[in-house]
Amino acid sequence: MATEHLDEERLEEEQPEHHTSAEAAEKFLATLRDAEFDYACRCQS
Repeated sequence: MATEHLDEERLEEEQPEHHTSAEAAEKFLATLRDAEFDYACRCQS
């Protein structure tokens, strides 16, 4: 029972980190898309 509780605590501690990295990845992909769009617009003109 005690080990289960420790596992739960560890999961809760790891959760925010995972959430943050997911957000960072999303921001990175959005930046990538913006750069791609910007590049495509420049190439067309």
